[in-house]
Amino acid sequence: MVSADVPARAAGTLAEAVDWRRRALSATSATARTAPGPGALCELTTRLTPAAGARLHPLRLDAAEACVAADAARRYLAARETGAYLPPAERTRIADLRATLAWLDDAQARLLLAGLDG
Repeated sequence: MVSADVPARAAGTLAEAVDWRRRALSATSATARTAPGPGALCELTTRLTPAAGARLHPLRLDAAEACVAADAARRYLAARETGAYLPPAERTRIADLRATLAWLDDAQARLLLAGLDG
């Protein structure tokens, strides 16, 4: 399990990325056997969504959840960063998500190393 308090805006953007991935998987049946189920993604989205008006939001993820969230963030960024003009608010959201993705990558590495030590 990894945990951190992240800015609520970044947690909200990560929640949107996971929800975006859930909707994409729901639209295709080919990935249904290998991808997390919509229910699991919906529950993760709910846990990642910060309370209204919060400045910080706690992220508590196990190894599988960190992997799912990082994958969703990467796919979300790839879909958004097309070279087209992005309004300043969207550029800020992408920067927030990139920073959160860096934390997720580090968290996954720590979980992997902890598994090797155990």
